[in-house]
Amino acid sequence: NLLITSSNEEINELNNIQIYPNPVNQFLQIQNTEEYKSVEIIDINGKIVEKINKISDNKIYVDNLNSGIYFLRLFKNERHFISKRFIKY
Repeated sequence: NLLITSSNEEINELNNIQIYPNPVNQFLQIQNTEEYKSVEIIDINGKIVEKINKISDNKIYVDNLNSGIYFLRLFKNERHFISKRFIKY
């Protein structure tokens, strides 16, 4: 059994992070990333396809990815992250 809990603070945090355009071809623009230190891009099978240690200019380049559905994990630290879904075309 898996129990997942969320506080109102966590839900607000998730809603505050915006990624666009979605679907995307070249790069994702990300708003409100000041607190986040690193990023992982995960494919639909759960494989980490890219790790980024620093977000530069609030952009994540995805032009090297194959078309498909991905998840962007934004990390504050090792245990605290939020996840956003995006489509690469």
